[in-house]
Amino acid sequence: MKKISQKFVQKSRQLRKQGLTHREIAKLLDLGIGTVFHYTKGMSLSLEQKIKLKRRNYLNSLGNLSSTEKLLASRKGGLRRSQLTTKQYTREKISKLLKEFYLKNGRIPFKKEFLHEKVARREFGSWNKAIIESGFKPNPVKFSKKYIANDGHICDSLAEKLIDDWLNTKQIIHERNARYNGTHFTCDFKVKDFYIEFFGLSNSSKKYDESMRRKLQFIKENKLKHISIYQKDIFPKFRLQVLLKDVI
Repeated sequence: MKKISQKFVQKSRQLRKQGLTHREIAKLLDLGIGTVFHYTKGMSLSLEQKIKLKRRNYLNSLGNLSSTEKLLASRKGGLRRSQLTTKQYTREKISKLLKEFYLKNGRIPFKKEFLHEKVARREFGSWNKAIIESGFKPNPVKFSKKYIANDGHICDSLAEKLIDDWLNTKQIIHERNARYNGTHFTCDFKVKDFYIEFFGLSNSSKKYDESMRRKLQFIKENKLKHISIYQKDIFPKFRLQVLLKDVI
């Protein structure tokens, strides 16, 4: 019995030197983990072995991926499953998705709202090249030109046009650049007694943020009905139905 124990001790220590975990050794030798801990007391893995262990655990977690995909993951030092599956999005697939977006929304998407923007850049070389080679003209720089809403209102950005067109589609009567009573402040939209602001440049400059802060302070002090809209409420997910539920 003593001989057998000594044999397992030596084998356990040998496997530990090779970089196996206590659990792996216990499984191979059909021993309890506590026993393996005792047999390999004082033995720890090197940094290189720990790195290999993490990579091995990662590959095991990938499940039923092909050997090629597992090799790719190994070479990259670990990739998320989503990164491995993006290979299915070819140039043709990306172009098709862009065209489908255009047909549905009447415009091309901004990068933030296109789920496969990184894949598009990888396949085409840049986002604008993906747009051009799909047969469209790239979006101009945000806020760099005026837009005309469907009801004729002049808007400072595409996002404001989208808000205006949404209000128009819902047949909600609205004003553009309505003045706050007794001040030089104007709001982007006014519906009934609600002042609606699109803070599209929030956190982009101190001057803009200070102006926004003073406007919000005025609104609070005068207890005005107010709704704030930010970029994240337009891109990538359009949330006006929720934000403007009180004006519908």
